[in-house]
Amino acid sequence: MIAGSISWFYVRRNLLQRISELQKNMRAIASAQLDTPIHIRGDDEVSSMARDLTYFQNTAIEVKHTNEQLSAEIKERIAAEAQLKAA
Repeated sequence: MIAGSISWFYVRRNLLQRISELQKNMRAIASAQLDTPIHIRGDDEVSSMARDLTYFQNTAIEVKHTNEQLSAEIKERIAAEAQLKAA
């Protein structure tokens, strides 16, 4: 009985808490909060999922920066077109 209680406490505290935290991080990143910190603890399946989420997060940040650069280039080209038309 004691071993069962200790096991349940470990599972509840360690695994379920980490999975819940990872789920919260995934939702935050999905809602464009790309600066959400992701904590990777251990070397198990949950840690592997956290590493994958970090990779996805970094890719999303790169895409965001690329989109911002493209938007700036579009604005510059529109301004250049307007100047050419005016000339």
